[in-house]
Amino acid sequence: MAAYEFFQFQWSCSEQGYEWKHGKFIAFGDTQDHQGPMLVPVREVERVYVPPRNLFLEFASLDPTRDDDILKFATAYGLLGGAPVLFPKRERTFPLRGEPKSHWVEQLHHMKAAVSLREALRANDTELLSRCIKWRGTDRIDYHWPPSSDLMTPWSTHATIASKDINPDLFKQFRPKDVEMPARVYLQKVVNENLERLAAPRLLWMIPDRDKMGLFIVPNSLIGCLWLQLASAIAELRTFRICEGCSKPMLVAPEGSGFRANRKTCSDACRVRLYARRKEEARKLHSQKVSRREIAKRLNIEVDQVRNWIAKR
Repeated sequence: MAAYEFFQFQWSCSEQGYEWKHGKFIAFGDTQDHQGPMLVPVREVERVYVPPRNLFLEFASLDPTRDDDILKFATAYGLLGGAPVLFPKRERTFPLRGEPKSHWVEQLHHMKAAVSLREALRANDTELLSRCIKWRGTDRIDYHWPPSSDLMTPWSTHATIASKDINPDLFKQFRPKDVEMPARVYLQKVVNENLERLAAPRLLWMIPDRDKMGLFIVPNSLIGCLWLQLASAIAELRTFRICEGCSKPMLVAPEGSGFRANRKTCSDACRVRLYARRKEEARKLHSQKVSRREIAKRLNIEVDQVRNWIAKR
């Protein structure tokens, strides 16, 4: 059987985008009020798409305090899922398939913490790890996020990874004062807990022939897809780089499974955009009396390329 991607997922998104709606909301079968703001579709007409494989990084880069950033992401990719369907308390006849901002902030916090921990491990950033992973004498190891035990936020996380009383067999495997292995164990635990809630194996038809079946891991929501992408990145040791054209993360992986290692842009459009931007920068530097050799050095190009760019006015 030919090789295939180990998970399949499609998600729906409002064609007209989303908007923030304020007020009180209620869920079916629930008497508790939910306070806005809530993201709701402008219209119920939807489009179906396949999320890009590095979307978890774009999500983790969002600022949870910026409503416009969340709205822009939702308009492009849809609601996260995993939250109850809410509708305005005074308009029970017309359910709004929306999500409260609090749900987005909570999910962003958890994803940011996990992605930051992964990046710290990949970069061997022991300074950051030592602020997240705290040994309490020789009897206990704790995890804190944000990486300071005295910083409390609405979504701060404080957990015991292992101690002589909690997971004692696991605790015995750690070397005293080591922060790397406890961080890996905690990251594994967090990712697995989210996968258990948000994704499951399924036996599906192989497309397009539908004459064979394959075993896939299928998320139940967009947020489940993002956690599965993170798990895949950890397991396959994928590397991501920021596209110099659009500033979005792009996958750098072995040949055949991602962008080649020396690629700087994620698409032809971004490549053209970067080319035009560098040409303009070269001309600007030339007008400031910067030498051609120095321009070439700053832009990481050949001197002949600089000469061509500044000559074609």
